[in-house]
Amino acid sequence: EECLLKNNWSKTRMHELRKENPELDEACEELKTWKAIRLEKGALNGMLDKTMSIFLLKQLGYKENPDAEKETTVKIKLEGAEEYAD
Repeated sequence: EECLLKNNWSKTRMHELRKENPELDEACEELKTWKAIRLEKGALNGMLDKTMSIFLLKQLGYKENPDAEKETTVKIKLEGAEEYAD
């Protein structure tokens, strides 16, 4: 966001540039990941306020979602495996 403001770019223009340039898109995603890592480390070591870190992580798209930890069962059927079963 700061980069956009300093360069007088709109969010729409930035999205267009990212679509046109896969390397730019990848670099933006990497920066987002590094920002999340720094926020997490800062909150864990007490350098950043935990509430503010959670707020900023949510702005990056992270969610508090306990449903994401639901167990999933996957069944795989191997054809021809019956002949090896005892």
